[in-house]
Amino acid sequence: MNKHFYLLILGILLNFNWVAAQTVMVSNNTLGQPAVYTFTYTTSQAIGTGTSAPNVFYMSLPSGYPAISPVVSGGSNLNSYVTFKVNGVAYPCSASFGSGVGGSWASGIQLSTGGANPGISIPAGAEIQITVSGLITNPSSYGIYNFTWRTSQGNGATVQNFSSPLNFSLAAAPTVTVNNTTPGQPAAYTFTYTTSQAIGTGTSVPNVFYLWLPSGYPSISPIVSGGSNLNSYVTFKVNGTAYPCSASFGSGVGGSWASGIQLSTGGANPGISIPAGAEIQITVSGLITNPSSYGTYNFMWRIAQSNGASVQDYNVPLSFSSTLSTGETNKTKEQIKVYPNPSADYIQLSGITAKEAYGIYNLAGQRILAGNISQDEKINIEQLVKGSYIIRVGLKTFNFIKK
Repeated sequence: MNKHFYLLILGILLNFNWVAAQTVMVSNNTLGQPAVYTFTYTTSQAIGTGTSAPNVFYMSLPSGYPAISPVVSGGSNLNSYVTFKVNGVAYPCSASFGSGVGGSWASGIQLSTGGANPGISIPAGAEIQITVSGLITNPSSYGIYNFTWRTSQGNGATVQNFSSPLNFSLAAAPTVTVNNTTPGQPAAYTFTYTTSQAIGTGTSVPNVFYLWLPSGYPSISPIVSGGSNLNSYVTFKVNGTAYPCSASFGSGVGGSWASGIQLSTGGANPGISIPAGAEIQITVSGLITNPSSYGTYNFMWRIAQSNGASVQDYNVPLSFSSTLSTGETNKTKEQIKVYPNPSADYIQLSGITAKEAYGIYNLAGQRILAGNISQDEKINIEQLVKGSYIIRVGLKTFNFIKK
């Protein structure tokens, strides 16, 4: 037996199947709303036209998701709903997949080259990216939903299984982002979080935002009495819609002081009622100055009853050691790198030793993409608009630019 035989056996034993990435990313995580889903995976063998595995994508919707709509017969008729790419090159569904098999139905999507003209042959090791828009609606409940899909033979026998969890839990929602990381300089801070119950006007929970500044931060300045008077310093949004502080919060409670900020609907006219599951975004500018020392600072805030009793607590670390893009000399800050940066189509991470959950946020603090990533896997960013973004990996955050 030659060395190639032993390498083959070793590959089988270790399951070397060339899978560099299997991720699911969603364009927005608003419950019950339509969203764009992107599936990225790598095939371990040749599939498609001319092979015994015509089923390039066979996805079953996780339990708890609304039914896919509309129902479309035949993968070739999914041009309006599916963008299909192999190694970064787009191919139309009309030419790649058959009209007599697959398509979309209530609980799944199938793309098969069976009967396609001319079809498509996909080599082993190719990266496949399928972006689905206008078919899938987000679930109505928080939780972790496990997406499963496969490549398979014409009779449905599995060739390769893929699985990727997608987190719609409240634990993944709270974020803190900062528009610049220069020590000792004023900066705009954006807090994004989701409420698990109805809060604000007409409820027993008037305190929409009660923030304590982390130890090590300079005092907040200026001091402003009453949340209604914070129009010049706070942009307040619920599910993406801006509401003025002057109309949303009371003048006799809250405001800003040396170590915190409070926004309460108590005494507000007309106030604001915020439903359970709503995403709240609060951008504070002109009040908070960055700390003078590098390190990780733990931001804590809560929604609370009028007596201060907590209803829901949020806790997010913000690192000033890993967000710097220039002048880094500390080797621990260089362990993880985002590259290429800037990039037009994908980014990768070096320096991570195990699969990590990640989230990509815009500078307003909104989560745009999420998934899991391992060393040197690719994250597709083609669908992002040009501009600056933040990627969060575990407790660390990094800036990158989509060009």
